[in-house]
Amino acid sequence: MKMESKKLLFILFAFFLIYITYSNYMIIDNSGTNISTIRAVLFGIYFTFCATGIFAFTGFVFPTYKLLPEQYYKIRNRAFLKKICTFLGVHYFSKAVVAIFYNKKKIKATYFNDNSDGINAFIARTKQDEFGHIVPFVFISSYCVYLLFVSSYVLVLSICMTNIVLNLYPVLMQRHHRTYKPKN
Repeated sequence: MKMESKKLLFILFAFFLIYITYSNYMIIDNSGTNISTIRAVLFGIYFTFCATGIFAFTGFVFPTYKLLPEQYYKIRNRAFLKKICTFLGVHYFSKAVVAIFYNKKKIKATYFNDNSDGINAFIARTKQDEFGHIVPFVFISSYCVYLLFVSSYVLVLSICMTNIVLNLYPVLMQRHHRTYKPKN
């Protein structure tokens, strides 16, 4: 019963974030280039968090990652992905995420316990997490292209930079996680 109420809460929160994101969209659309620098920076960060949250909270309840074909999740060029991740410092981002949000011992006990079920659960989790970031990354990036023509450049830059940190880096991190081969 407790899990069902948690799922309902996540669904309700996702709907709330849809409303907030739409409200933010209307504010941005109405303000155009008439927005102060500090407000543009803060509002860009806020907008990106809200838009991303829609997909994150939905993904906590439903297996949304299955909406993308399995081919999408296959890593085709591991060496290139590792070079990109190294160049962008995704390893440091990953360490920060684990230090801030996760208990490393619990992760190891849950997923890396010499059990193939744990590895399979980890792979499914990386796909779920990746979906929760790739979809908002695409939507928000597309929205930024539109904003280039109608809004403040500071706002666009704020949204783009936040989108890169909040969505692109996690996508790269999850893809990088799937490049590791379990030891037999």
